[in-house]
Amino acid sequence: MNTMIVDIALAAGAGLCLVISVVLSVAIARQRRAIRSLEEMLTTARDDLKMALDCSRGLADRIRQHDRQLVDATRRLDNIDMVDTGGMQVSKVISLFDQGYTVNDIARICDLTTTEVDLISSIARYRSVA
Repeated sequence: MNTMIVDIALAAGAGLCLVISVVLSVAIARQRRAIRSLEEMLTTARDDLKMALDCSRGLADRIRQHDRQLVDATRRLDNIDMVDTGGMQVSKVISLFDQGYTVNDIARICDLTTTEVDLISSIARYRSVA
């Protein structure tokens, strides 16, 4: 009778160990899936962050470039005023615009940058509206 009780206790213990092993295996499998999902989300977030940083770096470079162009254009416009106090260059730009020339053509003809031509035309349009 004692051996039978021991055998039943051992069988119950073995069954309990088997149930615990299965439950742990299922729990571990679920945790692994959750970890994989989180790793995929982290990878996506890293990629998105990298793209955002790359984009913002590019914007900063473009802003600096436009700022330099504006400073250069302002400097050249100041020189134009000193050289041509009668406004001949500005009149020429406006005349060429009225004749249908493109910004690139006018810049080449007048030896100006396209930024300067745009600025002159903007000022002329502003003055004509005002």
